[in-house]
Amino acid sequence: HAVTAVDVNALMLEHAQTKFGADDVAWVEQDARELQLRSKFGLVVMAGNAFQHLLSNEDRDAVLKAVYRQLKPGGTFAVALRFPEPTLLAHRSDFPEVWHTYLDAEGYEVIVSGTSAYDPISQVMAHQTYRHFAGTGVPAASPTLTHLRYHYPQELEAALKNARFTVEERFGGFDRTPLEATSTSLVYLCRK
Repeated sequence: HAVTAVDVNALMLEHAQTKFGADDVAWVEQDARELQLRSKFGLVVMAGNAFQHLLSNEDRDAVLKAVYRQLKPGGTFAVALRFPEPTLLAHRSDFPEVWHTYLDAEGYEVIVSGTSAYDPISQVMAHQTYRHFAGTGVPAASPTLTHLRYHYPQELEAALKNARFTVEERFGGFDRTPLEATSTSLVYLCRK
């Protein structure tokens, strides 16, 4: 199968091209809201919670219409995003909390911490993320501010229907578990 990867961020594309199998991928720097590719596809996948970076209804709807245009008749759109779990959204941290650790390319432990605040009107969570080397407090990277929009199932399904998709299946995770109140993900398979 021919694979095409699209990202608006040149640095993200550059990083992705260092991964295994990258030589078999066509890399395209383009804004998904204005997606214009020469080919039509039988499958379009929007994973990695990328859908949550569409902060407005207008951006979301523009991407859904662009994906619909790029699909072959009968093609599938697979989209995955975080489930808007109420406990997660209600948790506000004004001071950095440790989220996890990892080893960098040189084997040094990096502590990832951050703050978060959810705005229920816009349905957007703001995360300020910090990365420091363990034991030293020396920054391992510049702080980053990320905004993620949370979509509720009925709202997402209405947007998909408005973009002319038919929801074929929905799950609460990649293991095809049913979508429930305790799910951590929304995974949708939609047909053009």
